[in-house]
Amino acid sequence: MTQESFFRKSMKIAVPVALQAMLQSSFSMIDQVMVGQLGKTAIAAVEVGVAMSVNMLVLHFC
Repeated sequence: MTQESFFRKSMKIAVPVALQAMLQSSFSMIDQVMVGQLGKTAIAAVEVGVAMSVNMLVLHFC
């Protein structure tokens, strides 16, 4: 396998993963903006939910 072939195959995987990570971050930020108007307790609840979903996602793939 050539170096360029390996790079192209790696990018076919890396680009969608990076885009998904950026989308997930933007959704989290949008959630914070929407819930931010409800107060500190609501913001904390959203953060706990996000942290739990990220942990479950990581554990699912390990």
